[in-house]
Amino acid sequence: MRAASDSLTTILEMVQVAQNEMLSCLDILSKNGTGNPKLSPLLDEIEEKTRKIEEFLGHIGNARAKIQEVMKN
Repeated sequence: MRAASDSLTTILEMVQVAQNEMLSCLDILSKNGTGNPKLSPLLDEIEEKTRKIEEFLGHIGNARAKIQEVMKN
């Protein structure tokens, strides 16, 4: 269980870094405009990765629920 907790801490830290990067990108875009055609593929890639992370978090939630159920019995 300690390893799972440590892994989740690492994931949380990585998500926080990604959030800060996204906020930095948003700040840059607000100052420089959004006319760069190279942005669209990058935004699509970020969207796909975000969807995969959300799916992964759903699996973690399901596993946590199963562990809690086993612990009750």
